[in-house]
Amino acid sequence: MLFRSVSQSRYEGSNGKARERREQLASSFYLQSLTNFNLESNPGIVKSAQTAIDGSNSSISGPNIPSGPVQLIDPGTGNLAMRVVENQGGATHRRLPIQEGVKNILNRAAHAAGIDQVVVYSGGQAPAPGGPRTGSKRHDNGMAADVYLVVGGRKLVNTTDRARMEAFMTACVKYGARGIGHSDPYMGPSNIHVDPWGVMGSNPPQLLVWGVNGSYSTRLAWVEAACKRGLV
Repeated sequence: MLFRSVSQSRYEGSNGKARERREQLASSFYLQSLTNFNLESNPGIVKSAQTAIDGSNSSISGPNIPSGPVQLIDPGTGNLAMRVVENQGGATHRRLPIQEGVKNILNRAAHAAGIDQVVVYSGGQAPAPGGPRTGSKRHDNGMAADVYLVVGGRKLVNTTDRARMEAFMTACVKYGARGIGHSDPYMGPSNIHVDPWGVMGSNPPQLLVWGVNGSYSTRLAWVEAACKRGLV
């Protein structure tokens, strides 16, 4: 287990949709380990996958989200040269440093996938009600990064460099990432969201992949497959 939850709270949901949600959980690869949950007594464990993505985003209605952070278990540097460049200082909102453990996940993945540089363009933000901040709690306290990849001085794009980007995503999950977001309309052909949260409130964190508009329903098949390989 790479992570453990500092604080955990149960979701509440409608009993009328319990069967539908149980089937959704059973068929979803990113909720593979449900040994910590009793679905019969917690039929609303994931009332909304969108809420699981957005966490404490007040614009999303749904069950309560645990207020405590995920405690990142740092995979360590592995004595590898640092290939992560934090370049988020000019960001409008998420310009704070990322956690060292998150940086180590990115760096190990860079070495595994043959990436010269992982450039962080959107990093940490202050928890609510602090600021500046935007969106969900995933980036709070530097627990997430939006990045692009550079090889040979060139920014990778998913049209011509998909295999290399897949390898990076696979390695990120292997070394502890559980939340991966990517698609052209969502973040562009180069940018990738990486975090250790996965499904918000899951313990241990379960893999969650999303695409356009930050929605799990628009996740790209090749991104999903690449992330799934990292769990093996």
